Amino acid sequence: MKQNRGSDDRTLLALAMMLYSAAAALCVAVVTVALLFYSERPHIVIRTNSASGEYGSGGVRCEGYTCNELPDSISASLDYTVKATDDMGVGKVLNNARVKTIKNPLGIDLNGFFHVDYVYGELELTPRTIVIASQTRKEQYSGTPISDTDYTVTEGSLRNGDYIYVYEFAVQEGIGTSENVIKVRIMRNGRDVSTNYIIKYRYGTLELTP
Repeated sequence: MKQNRGSDDRTLLALAMMLYSAAAALCVAVVTVALLFYSERPHIVIRTNSASGEYGSGGVRCEGYTCNELPDSISASLDYTVKATDDMGVGKVLNNARVKTIKNPLGIDLNGFFHVDYVYGELELTPRTIVIASQTRKEQYSGTPISDTDYTVTEGSLRNGDYIYVYEFAVQEGIGTSENVIKVRIMRNGRDVSTNYIIKYRYGTLELTP
């Protein structure tokens, strides 16, 4: 029986061309999908939490976030880079953070598959309130004015290492009575840190009698 060799060759060539075209089309599709996925990564927003604390309490740090776009089964681990310290003083700083991992229930890190934006909360140190009471002093007038710079902290307390400096005080020069008004600064290592306090006063009296 005579074989039709030419017809078989043409059939094989046509099949090879079809396979080549299919492979090329598949490669194009894969590359297109990959590029599309890369350029359109799921978008999530990490919102770090806010927190506050009083000056002198040791500072404020807050490791918490919310992300409405991530399902409950996927969790993110963040690297928190900021702490509001007492040495920074009263005020606010942003609670900066960066995602370390975003893991699914199998423990696979999906961080590279998300486009992450951040909305930072605030870390705030608030002023510390103290009440300072001046003393009461009463003497018989002898021609010499009287004053009294002693005081008592009746409410609140100072941060460890801070101290009080009396820079202004009242003087009673003649017979009569007046408020023993004093003014103080809160100091630390020779530096005025009064802005970290709300200072309230209760005044005693200075009295010279006949």
